Amino acid sequence: MLLDTTTLNQQRNFFDGHADI
Repeated sequence: MLLDTTTLNQQRNFFDGHADI
């Protein structure tokens, strides 16, 4: 399983910044 750590970091930052759910 290949994961792009930069993409994961961007997604996590996005969800952290929009965790108003």
